[in-house]
Amino acid sequence: MALDPLAARQTRLAAWLAFLIPLAVYLRTLMPTVGFWDTAEFQTIGPVLGTAHPTGYPLYSLLGKLFTLVSWGSPAYRMNLFSAVCAALAALGVVVLARRLGAGVMPSLAAALAFAFSLNLWRTANHADPHTLHVALVAGLWILALRWGETGDRRTLYALAMGVGLALGNHMLMVMEAPALALYVLWSRPRDLREGGAFWKAAACGLLGLGVYAYLPLRAMMHPALSYAHPTTWARFRYVVFAEQFRSDMGFLSIGGLLTAIARLPWVMSQYSEWFGVPGRIVFLALALGGWTWTLSRDRKLAVSLAVGTLLPFYAASTYVNADLSRYFLVPNLLLAALAAAGAENLLELLRERPGAPWRVVATGLAAGSLLYPSWLVRHHWPAADQHEWRDGERFERAMLADLKPRAVVFSWWSYSTSLWYGRYVEGRRPDVTIVDESDLVEQGVSEAAEAIAAAYPQRPVYLIPQPDQVASLGMQFRLKPLPYLIQFGQGVYEVVGRYQPFMPHQKSPQSSTSAPKRVEMMTTGPRR
Repeated sequence: MALDPLAARQTRLAAWLAFLIPLAVYLRTLMPTVGFWDTAEFQTIGPVLGTAHPTGYPLYSLLGKLFTLVSWGSPAYRMNLFSAVCAALAALGVVVLARRLGAGVMPSLAAALAFAFSLNLWRTANHADPHTLHVALVAGLWILALRWGETGDRRTLYALAMGVGLALGNHMLMVMEAPALALYVLWSRPRDLREGGAFWKAAACGLLGLGVYAYLPLRAMMHPALSYAHPTTWARFRYVVFAEQFRSDMGFLSIGGLLTAIARLPWVMSQYSEWFGVPGRIVFLALALGGWTWTLSRDRKLAVSLAVGTLLPFYAASTYVNADLSRYFLVPNLLLAALAAAGAENLLELLRERPGAPWRVVATGLAAGSLLYPSWLVRHHWPAADQHEWRDGERFERAMLADLKPRAVVFSWWSYSTSLWYGRYVEGRRPDVTIVDESDLVEQGVSEAAEAIAAAYPQRPVYLIPQPDQVASLGMQFRLKPLPYLIQFGQGVYEVVGRYQPFMPHQKSPQSSTSAPKRVEMMTTGPRR
């Protein structure tokens, strides 16, 4: 829906508010320094221009590097800030989308702020994570798609196609959104696509955007500090880009995946209660359904496309069982927020059409009062979202690196390797230390952690950050001295101070658990030596 000049100015004002208000709140709750797990990895790959775990995230790495050059604070803080800015941009996108769907200024702003302060987006915005960039890109792509449907401008089409390619270079979840965008583009203006080779030019632009994946082998050949699986061969490149290690968790193309999605639906709905509040969930989803119905009556092609764009990623997220997946629902929530604004506008129109001035006053009051809901979300979610005093990752990596003997080797696993990598390669401390992640052993064909430990000790000091079920097995072969002051972080840390018996590589320890990573999200690779 094209906007008149006054409406366009109102939309710009609401969009700026939807960006600045969440950003101001995010700055107050932002994680100040390095974290653990994937967070620390993403805080590292931007500054060092590395390669992350599958699917490599080349666009995120490149944009993250640029962001670390222009913002303030430590590199970890800059990557956290990058996430906050992307989340705020996604909220801005909700306003623009909602206005294009016919929603008024107040419902659009309220929906955008409710989305911004939903707990899953707010938590994700507080630390380095490519999902906020993903949801911001999806918002921008839908805005371009709607502009194409309104104007048929080929430059918009080409920008949209290149944007889809680039977005695939940030996160492969874009595979679940691209069909909906393609459906709308093909369905809304089929004649314009056929004229002048527009379709093939758009396809070429999409491939050009997808070319961002060339970053992975090119950068790997430069031997950066972190290069997951070192993707310089086709087999390694395919392993990273197509996330082959996660394939067993991806069941959305199987009957089993469908059954999983059905079984998990009550859990997903409970998550919506957590993200939006119990009454908020009911109102939010009801308004979104009403907004979709209203859109269906006005523009069937757009309504069906938006339904596909909401349901496909929602279904994929419901079937994918791996770690904390609340951030996988951000794109469905983005579109639901825009539709909820349209649903609210439809209800307000029904009130305004009723005879008598009081109904118009009621409609105006409800429109203004809709901003009370995101205000309540801020107050309700602040304690759970606030990370501005969280410094466990920094305290851990600094205490650990400071305590290590010269030329030490640290055998660790994903959650703690990543924070140590940040201190080692971004902050530049302890260049004499070697950090070996569990996945390094897997890639090098070492089936027993004890085998790698035996090869390093006693030539070099050796420290272990094992998973709990590995302690007994390793303790049968090595004398382990615990470092008590590090246990406060929920993880035992040990120095190897001797052997109980020579390690025989052909003998499997009875409780060995290091022949494969315990959880696929732990998989990454450190620098090649």
